[in-house]
Amino acid sequence: EYLDLTGNSFSTVEGSQFSGLSQLQEIRLDRNGVTDLDRDAFRSLENLYSLRLAGNRLTTVPQQALQYLPVLKHLHLQQNSIRSVSEDDFSGLPSLTQLDLSDNLIAEVDTSAFTPLSNLEVLNLSLNPLSQLRHGPDQGLPWLRRLYLQHTAITDVTAEMLKGFSNLTDLELGSCRIQSVAADAFSPTRGLAYLGLRNNSITNIAAGTFAPLSKLETLYLDDNGLVGLDSGAFSQASSRLRELYLQNNEKNINLLSLMSRIPILQELYLQNNELTTIPEGSFEQLTSLEAVSVSDNPWRCDCNI
Repeated sequence: EYLDLTGNSFSTVEGSQFSGLSQLQEIRLDRNGVTDLDRDAFRSLENLYSLRLAGNRLTTVPQQALQYLPVLKHLHLQQNSIRSVSEDDFSGLPSLTQLDLSDNLIAEVDTSAFTPLSNLEVLNLSLNPLSQLRHGPDQGLPWLRRLYLQHTAITDVTAEMLKGFSNLTDLELGSCRIQSVAADAFSPTRGLAYLGLRNNSITNIAAGTFAPLSKLETLYLDDNGLVGLDSGAFSQASSRLRELYLQNNEKNINLLSLMSRIPILQELYLQNNELTTIPEGSFEQLTSLEAVSVSDNPWRCDCNI
């Protein structure tokens, strides 16, 4: 059972409003201008599975109102004006698996704020002015599977930043302000299957950067202005890589050297780079290749293309 109250105009949620609705599993309170929640607002909703509070005017996580939701799994707090999070904010949500805090005003996060959420699998912090992630004594969130940090103010990707996320399978860092990726940045996240680094300012990828990622299947490096991509960057990461996005960069990529390291690639995107020729034999080893895009390159139109 669910109750949809989206798009109304009430600024507070009183303690008695949901009394008698103990069987509710989902409540949608999006886009209401809510600024305050009574501490007993959800007290009778012991079966609530999903709570949506997106697009309101909350400035803090409504910790007191959330403390009576023992089976809540999905919490949506995106598009509010929340500036910070603390460990106490989520202490009453032992079953939570998905938390969306995107599009708020959070500039700094200590991952210890999420340590009470021992079942959390998906964390969305995108579209915040977030410049760094700090880790407390509990060393991050080893149970987290998917982390979304796109459209934040992060400038550098380091092993120190990622050391608390040992079981991540998906990491999205697109459209940030990233200028450098440390050669050992992904050593703590060896289980990544998806890595998004599109639309940043990464000009060089050093040898060995993706070597720890032996399970990597999809890699986005498009729109970065790459001028240095060491073919040794992939190493062991190439064993499962199926999709590689390199479009809209600047470097005349050494295809022959690069492709020899990615044997089971299925999709390759190279449009709008500085490619003038395709060396003979570049794709010979790619027996699984299904799609190649090389449009909008300055091809040398002669017999050597």
